[in-house]
Amino acid sequence: MSGKSKSRSDGKAGAGGLTHGKMPCPNCGAPLVIELAALFAGHSIDCGACGARLTINREESSSALEGLRKAQGIVDRIHGAKGG
Repeated sequence: MSGKSKSRSDGKAGAGGLTHGKMPCPNCGAPLVIELAALFAGHSIDCGACGARLTINREESSSALEGLRKAQGIVDRIHGAKGG
């Protein structure tokens, strides 16, 4: 993402697995909710407070995105094992 932040994204696991994380907007500091499905699809993240649009450099972030996909798969398998 463009901009730097000292805060970490704290991923949330819902019934469907990892669904979103939060981080501050690098422009105004307001919390941004980041939907992982939108992130994987390459969508930008818009700040509702100041209107800043953040985009993911998919090339530079490929390792992180792959890690998130793997984590999502693990969470999905765990939820599947508990449900069946």
